[in-house]
Amino acid sequence: MLLSVGGTTVGAVSLPYLSRLAAAENWLALRYVVRRSILIIAMLAIPATALMIWHSETLVRLYLQRGVFSAKLASEVARVQRFSLLQIPVGLTLALLMRFMAAVGANRLLLRVAFATLVVNVFADAVLMQRLGAAGIAAADSVAGLVPLVLLAILLTRHAVERKLTSPATSSV
Repeated sequence: MLLSVGGTTVGAVSLPYLSRLAAAENWLALRYVVRRSILIIAMLAIPATALMIWHSETLVRLYLQRGVFSAKLASEVARVQRFSLLQIPVGLTLALLMRFMAAVGANRLLLRVAFATLVVNVFADAVLMQRLGAAGIAAADSVAGLVPLVLLAILLTRHAVERKLTSPATSSV
């Protein structure tokens, strides 16, 4: 839920501004905004995620245990939640990079990224589920989330070089 709301918010806020910069061909400003936004996401999301991971068991007990979950089951749910929470910083950064991709007209790269992510997710699910049980599925999703992040960074950098999106524009936004 946090990732859905956060990712949607990042995307909704960033797309119009990134699109204006791309339409004005202000590539240096566009790169600056994306890099600065990634830094801000990291500065906010990583500590918040670490805090939620640290207090995961307490959160599960507060929201779920209430006589329905045993302490053992609450502990297992907290373990799964810890691995799931690792997706937050990556997911927020992906939301920004997806909007960047749309702003510079590089949507065609998405299919390659999606296929690679699917392959890694299936493999990671199989391996990590055997080692970690249900928590392995959440861990696999977190690992698989890194794949599109890295691939998009590589492919978008290549796209920028191919389209010569590295020179400053004469107009500004």
